[in-house]
Amino acid sequence: MAGWIALHGGGEFQAGSEIGDRRLVVAAGGADARVIVMPTAAARDYPEMAARHGVRWFKQIGAVADAVMVVDERSANDAKMVATIEAATLIYLPGGDPVLVVEILRGSKVWNAIVKAHERGVTIGGASAGAMALGTRMWNPHTGALIDGLGLLSIVTLPHFGASSTDRARVLRNQLDRAARLFGIAERTAAIWNGSKWNVWGPGEVVEVMVAGIAHYQSGQSFQ
Repeated sequence: MAGWIALHGGGEFQAGSEIGDRRLVVAAGGADARVIVMPTAAARDYPEMAARHGVRWFKQIGAVADAVMVVDERSANDAKMVATIEAATLIYLPGGDPVLVVEILRGSKVWNAIVKAHERGVTIGGASAGAMALGTRMWNPHTGALIDGLGLLSIVTLPHFGASSTDRARVLRNQLDRAARLFGIAERTAAIWNGSKWNVWGPGEVVEVMVAGIAHYQSGQSFQ
C-alpha cells in the first residue's frame, strides 16, 4: 500500500505546522520513524541551513531525523544518498526553487528510490517548492507557465495561497486537463492524503480550484 502524501503551503518548520507534521511522524512509525529532510529546492541558496532547520524541527516534535544533501546531479545519483533514502520512513522536501527540484531529481537514482519507497508505504512530504514539484504539472514561478513536474500525483499545488492568489489560480485551472486537480494551500497548513481522503491541518485553509468553482477546507476537515 502506498504511503501518505503531505502538501504543505510553505512557512514550514514554523509554529502551526506541527499540527500536521506530528500526524506524519505517527504515520511514519511514531517513535520508530526515520525522517529524512532533503533540501534540494534550496540547492543554490543555503541548503545546509534548510537542512538544519528541518532536522531540528522534526527532532523537536519527537522524531529521529537526519538530512540528505541532494543538491546537484552528482548527489542525486550517489549510492550513499540512495541507501539513506531507502532506510527512511518519512521523506520531506522543504521549500526553495521548484524548478531546481525537478531539474535535479528527474530521472535520478534518488528520485527512483523515493518513488519506490512511496509505493511500499513510505510517507512523502513537500513544502512550498517541494510540494509543487511533486505534481505531474507544476506552475513555474519564474515564467508563470505550467511545466512538467515529477509526477508523483496529478495535482498542481499553489503554496502561500491567499485571497490575492485566486485570479492566478483560475487562469491556471483553465489551462489544465479537466482530470487534473489544483490546490491552493495557505502557509503553515497542509493537505495530507492518508490513502483514502485528504485531511487539512494547520491555521490556514486549503482550497480546491475547480472548473465549476472553489471549495474551501479548514483544519480538521477532510475531502476526497
